[in-house]
Amino acid sequence: MSTLSEVFSRGAEHLEEIASPHVEPRLVYQSFEPRKLNNLTLIDGKTFISTTVAGDITPAGAPDVGLFHDDTRFLSQLELRIGGFRTVVLSSSTEKTFVSRIELTTGNITLRDSLDLPENTVHIRREQLLSGATLFDSLTFENFNLSPVEFLVELALDADFIDVFQARGCARQRSGQYYRPVVCEDGIIFYYRGLDSLFRETEVHLDPPPSEFRDKKAVWNLKLSPLKKVEIRTTIVARVGEAPSRKRRSSFTFADAPPSLFGSRSPRTSNRATRFLTRRC
Repeated sequence: MSTLSEVFSRGAEHLEEIASPHVEPRLVYQSFEPRKLNNLTLIDGKTFISTTVAGDITPAGAPDVGLFHDDTRFLSQLELRIGGFRTVVLSSSTEKTFVSRIELTTGNITLRDSLDLPENTVHIRREQLLSGATLFDSLTFENFNLSPVEFLVELALDADFIDVFQARGCARQRSGQYYRPVVCEDGIIFYYRGLDSLFRETEVHLDPPPSEFRDKKAVWNLKLSPLKKVEIRTTIVARVGEAPSRKRRSSFTFADAPPSLFGSRSPRTSNRATRFLTRRC
């Protein structure tokens, strides 16, 4: 399987046209009820993301969640599950409109060896940072059991590329051209060419690479010793251009992020989000 860098080097010739795989939100969510808890919202310039209090974009295609850039939704699903189940939210908050900090845990989960993983014994810290058209999503798992545990981590992803008016329920007579998502060893890329002939791409880079992809779902088989931690880092970049990009690039990488968010130090922290976070250290 190719890496993201190898896919970008091939340009547009590897893309396969498909019919729209998405249903208009106005048809699916005609009776959508407001959530009991307010969403978490991050904003930076012409990009914003709205998630549930768990940091998820779910249900897929719901009108009140998503990663929007330049009035288009570049991510319509970002759903974390542990052992097939949703996580339990302990607390969540946003700071200065561009950082979310979320504390999660697991409910009771039956493991593959038929043992039960007691609730509240695996802690998950989720930290999300929005910088320009790039979203960083860090998941840190810590095992508080007295014995090793092994479980599946699943991250479901999708991008419907609808505009903000469609998300609000306005009908659209025609849509642009969708392409089959390109799955790589270390991520997945969603492509769309709009009626304005501009290409829109959602690049998702996963570190470490998942154990496998199941359609548009990344799956890791995590093994955690007692009191040990492991981190999964996701970088999501929204791009608009006249042709598919031939080069991976983002406003900055995880190596540039401050220690308060991603645990690594770097002198290259120049934007307002990283200045704020560095000051808090």
